[in-house]
Amino acid sequence: MRRSALTGGLEQRVPGSHEKNVRDGGHRFKVSAVHALQDAVMVDWNMVPGAGDAAVAAGRNVFILDANRRILIDYQFIVS
Repeated sequence: MRRSALTGGLEQRVPGSHEKNVRDGGHRFKVSAVHALQDAVMVDWNMVPGAGDAAVAAGRNVFILDANRRILIDYQFIVS
């Protein structure tokens, strides 16, 4: 599990992941499920090659939102 807060690395983690996995790695991300309850949103995702649909990684992010519905905390779980 990886935890990022808005002031603790989330702004750096998102562009870094995009550069590594999408720009340089040629992958894309597909969302497989989204669930929301009060101030929490859970997103299940798969990372797939740019030219295919077989997942090379899968994960789940749980976002805790603030009163303005902005991401306060992001918990990331890598499933495979």
